[in-house]
Formats: sequence, C-alpha cells, structure tokens
Amino acid sequence: MIIDEIRRMLVDITGRADLADVAPDSPLLHDPVGLDSLGGMRLLRAVKDVFGVDVAAEDLNLDSLASVDSLVRYIADNRGDRADEAGVRLHAPTVLYVVDGRRVDGPVPGLPAVETAARAAVGAGEGTVISSSNVVFDNGAVTLVMILAESHLSIHTWPETGRVAIDLFCCGSMNGRATIDLLAESLNLSDVSIREIDRG
Repeated sequence: MIIDEIRRMLVDITGRADLADVAPDSPLLHDPVGLDSLGGMRLLRAVKDVFGVDVAAEDLNLDSLASVDSLVRYIADNRGDRADEAGVRLHAPTVLYVVDGRRVDGPVPGLPAVETAARAAVGAGEGTVISSSNVVFDNGAVTLVMILAESHLSIHTWPETGRVAIDLFCCGSMNGRATIDLLAESLNLSDVSIREIDRG
C-alpha cells in the first residue's frame, strides 16, 4: 500500500521508528511528523523515485504535503504514464542541472531575493516562468519551485549552514547553464558544485 511505503520513507528520512505507525491525518510539516525543508525535499525525491510522481513540479501549492493521507491520495491520483490532452506522451526534460553551493559572506537570502534572482536567471537563459510556488519554514528556510515552459526549477535553502541546493530541468532552446551561472552569482554562492546530466 502507498501509505505503508510513505511511512517507511518517513522512518528512513527522520530516523524515528515511531513514524512507522503514524496516523493518516498527521501533518507532515508540523507535529507529529515535523519535517524540515531538507526532510521535505528528501521525501519528495523518494516519492519521485519510487512512484514516478514529481510532486514538486506538479503540485504548485504543495497541498499534498498537508498530511500523510493527502500525499497518499495525490500519489494515487497521479501515478502512471502522463499524456497531454491530445493523447501525446509528454517528453522528458533533456538536461538536469544539480547544483550545491554555500553562502559564506552573509546570511542566506530570504524568499523575495531568491525569487527575484530566479526569475532574472530564467530570463537570462531565455526561459519562461509559467507559475511559481513556495514554502517558507519557521527557521527561514525557503523552498521555491517554478514551473517553466521548458520544465521546472527548484531552489532550497538552509539558513543554519548557508547551504543552497538548485535543481533545473530544461529542454528546448533554453540555455540552462546560463541560468545556473547567473543564479549562483546572484545568490553569492561559493564552493559551487554543478552536475549536468543528459536525460535524453
């Protein structure tokens, strides 16, 4: 069952054995589960790996993270092959950029600065922002997801360590490397690691 797999994921992510029996109506981002921004990102990656559902890209308001049960329902409703209205199979993004960096010369910027930098960087790469959604956690950490005409961009920040993680899927004529380079520069990141993965 989907809920059993979600519970296993939560135990793996948090190291808390008690979550193996967490109630279906339990909130994910507040007590009793209480995922932080890193835990939330790890859960979304695990869901994508196991179920093939990219919640960060498809659920713009992240309503599916309201509770364990809401995530289970979202996965159940969105599993399987996806097609557009004409019945044509959607194409996977051609390039994935995975970026890790650290802000060492000051605090990690908040949501307004992150979103401004992201929009400017997408524009510089000749991409188009269709919509965006975000979550600001109690500790000031930011998760920003932008749906692009060319796929999507996600940014996660950790104020405690100055860490910033960026994932960009892009296809078509968008210059993903130009977007990533400007974004890293605008956020004043150092120790930047950029992996470029061809998705075919």
